[in-house]
Amino acid sequence: MNLEFFAQMLELDNLKSKILTHQSQIQSNSNRVSTVEKFRVQSAEELTRLKKNLEDTHHHFLQQEKELHKVEQLLTRSSERQSQASTSQECAAVEQEMKLFSAQKDKLENELFDVLETEEKLKKSINEKTQFLEGSEKSLLQIKDEVIALNNKEEDEIKKIQERMQLYINELSPTGKSIWTDLCKRFPKENAITFLQNGTCQNCRSHVGRNLESQIEKGTIIEHCSQCKRLLSPLKRV
Repeated sequence: MNLEFFAQMLELDNLKSKILTHQSQIQSNSNRVSTVEKFRVQSAEELTRLKKNLEDTHHHFLQQEKELHKVEQLLTRSSERQSQASTSQECAAVEQEMKLFSAQKDKLENELFDVLETEEKLKKSINEKTQFLEGSEKSLLQIKDEVIALNNKEEDEIKKIQERMQLYINELSPTGKSIWTDLCKRFPKENAITFLQNGTCQNCRSHVGRNLESQIEKGTIIEHCSQCKRLLSPLKRV
């Protein structure tokens, strides 16, 4: 092997790194869509829950309203009996009864007021969630269109880089192609080539002997780091 081989390896590794950058950008763009979709799903689930709460709250309100109507009827009847009472004992008994019904009436009225407030809050939340879902649906369509356009550009750049890489690969010897294929399998998402500085691998800081270092720097042998398994290049990355 000679220095030209290592120059080709470095260029291929640099181009692969650029592809990874474009792929990362594609993922980042796509995440914009998935983030909005996630919020929409969460909001739709929350809207369903709010509607169920409103339904249950309104049912409770109707039940309390019926109960209030019954108490008011009992209170009216007690008032009528009070006017018809003929003894002080009967009057006292009716008054006690009316106090009880009045207390129940006040309690139910306060509860109904609280339930009405809860209903209003739920209706407001439902309206807000509904507006968000309607607005975000339009936004999602716009974001999807933007992401498709951006990702198409990224894919075009990847295709150009892959074409350049293929030109370099075609120039490699069978041994060189085999080495590059193996490096891509080992390091699909990372740089596959490193270099030595003062006998130390710049990726994992593993040390090599003086004799081996000399041969690597001359480019007379192909050697992989014993620790991180990357190809050791006599040429430094630009």
